[in-house]
Amino acid sequence: MSETKHTPGPWNLDAPFPEMANRIVDADGFDIVDIGPGPVPHANAAFIVQACNAHDALMGLFAASEKYFETYDGRNSHAALVQAWNDFRAAGRNARAALAKAKGE
Repeated sequence: MSETKHTPGPWNLDAPFPEMANRIVDADGFDIVDIGPGPVPHANAAFIVQACNAHDALMGLFAASEKYFETYDGRNSHAALVQAWNDFRAAGRNARAALAKAKGE
């Protein structure tokens, strides 16, 4: 993966009243963006936080998928294919856990 050029996660919503939290902050509480008041901006802010916090795990799953399909070209050993499959499964578990966390589960 390339070097991160954005504020590292996790990102969070911050406001005195959670249902109106439209301010996105980094893990240390520093502002990333304030989207503004109201229920629609709150939904947008919550969506942005969820997507950003799931990004790294999903990119890991994408990279593992690419590796698996590159390995599964018929020219690699069974051991290489098994290792690629295990890496893919591990990345899938990480992505699933990240998505569950992003959804508050």
